[in-house]
Order: sequence, then structure tokens, then C-alpha cells
Amino acid sequence: MKFGKRKWALNQETNQQKNKINIMSNISTYTLLSLLALGFLIPSADAQIKNQELIADHIYLDSKQEHGGEFNWWMKKAGEITENAEVLSDASYLPVDWMPAIVPGTVLHSLVGNKIFPEPYFGINNKLSSNLIPDIARVGRDFYTYWFRTEFTLPAGYKDKTLWLQTDGVNYRAEVWLNGHLVRTIAGMFMQDLTDITDFAKIGAKNVLAVKVFPVDVPGTNKAKPWAARGENRNGGDGNIGLNTTMLMSVGWDFTFKDGIRDRNTGIWRSISIYPTWEGRTPTSLRQVKTLQARL
Repeated sequence: MKFGKRKWALNQETNQQKNKINIMSNISTYTLLSLLALGFLIPSADAQIKNQELIADHIYLDSKQEHGGEFNWWMKKAGEITENAEVLSDASYLPVDWMPAIVPGTVLHSLVGNKIFPEPYFGINNKLSSNLIPDIARVGRDFYTYWFRTEFTLPAGYKDKTLWLQTDGVNYRAEVWLNGHLVRTIAGMFMQDLTDITDFAKIGAKNVLAVKVFPVDVPGTNKAKPWAARGENRNGGDGNIGLNTTMLMSVGWDFTFKDGIRDRNTGIWRSISIYPTWEGRTPTSLRQVKTLQARL
């Protein structure tokens, strides 16, 4: 008799706990749906979510286009430019026939933004068989080799300090020119680098930054490699893109129709920024940046 009462009491307690869980679940679901209906959790289609990791003392050269930054960026295919790098990275040069660019962003991103090519994620626009967006393996690396250019002014507070240009990510190779001077070359999609630009930057005057971006050395194709590990779905095309330090799936993966990204994600895909430190103090790593800036 006692056992039966105890079992009945345990069942009652279990049912009460289940009811509480169901009630809380319903409340949470209702609250979530209410917030969604009010638009609190989903940004509008034309709103770019701000990068929350920005360092306050850095001047981020993000573009006005799409990112809501403070700078205008322009782009043009390198093969269509007759002027040399010293000229087009000088303040006297006028990029009159250049297109607006989205930075950070890939070459293809900006070309789509300028209506040169259709949105690759609509329908089957990105399929090779659609022949709507040229693939780098067919048209060659020069097709997606572009110059990117912007202008900026440094504040008076940067005077008598060491000035640094921080590049967080360019895919794949790049020449970085500032005011007519080659200040850095880059190789590798994930190369984060610092460049001392103190001798080349101008305080209180117009500065010009021009970046020539080259695609990966070996683009590879979406043709499946003849060999595979046991159980492998032969992702990554012919495997040749693995000869680069880059995003391997950009050549083709099972969730991208194995057709890949047409420009292999070529471009300034992460932010470029400028910041000062005390003269003579050189950060040996990016982790020391905040420490040195805190002493300014």
C-alpha cells in the first residue's frame, strides 16, 4: 500500500514538472515570436551588422558601401590600367572611370554590387553550366586581378608618433602602396600583418592607399580528383587549390553544387586599419597593440 502511494506521488511530481516545462516553453516561444514580429532580432535587409570587435583607437578604412564605414573605395581591373603604381597611388591621380568597391569584400562581391554579374546565390546563377559568372579556371587569374583605391586624412594627434597600417586579411597576394610608395607585399589569405608607415603617411593632408590584389596562384577546378579516401565524397575539386594557403572549399564543395566560387574569394576580405604608438615603440605582435595604445 505504501509502495503504491509513493509511486502515485512520484508520478504526480513528474507530471507537474512536465507541465512547468511546457508552460515555460510556450512562454519562451511566444516571447521569441513577439520579438521577431517586432523586428528586434532580425536586422533589416539593407542593414549591415557592425563589426563588434573594432578597436576604438584604430581608423578602420571600411567602405561606405554596404559596411556603413567612412571611406569611399574604388576598383578597376589591373589589365585596364595604363598608369604605373606610383602614379595611381598618388593624391594627384583621379580615378574617373573606376567602379565603387565594397571593402572588406571580394572582387566578385563588388562586381555583383555594380551589376556586372548576377547574384550568385539566386537560383542557379552560380552553376558553371549557366555560363553567367566566369570561372577563374577558364578565364585566367588576370580576369580577377584588380586595383582597389581609397583616400583618407590622419588627425593632428598622430603627429610625432609611430604609425602602423594593419592588414587583417587579403586573398591571395597583394601589393600595398601608400602615397606613391610600395610599403608591403602580402601572400596568403590568412596573413595578418603590421607595416610601419610613419615615413610615408601625411598628417593633416590627403593620403592615398592603393592595393593591387591577385587571385590564388593555382585556382584548381571543380573536376573531382581521381583518387579519394575511403568514404570521401571527393570534395574540393581536383585538389590543386590545396597548393595555396587559402579557403579550400572555394573551388567547390558538396554544399556549393561542387561548382565553387568563381573568383575563389579574391579580394580584401578583412578590414584594413591605421593606428599610432609612441615613437620607437614597436609592437612585436598584434596582441601588444592595445597595451601600447593605452599609454598614449
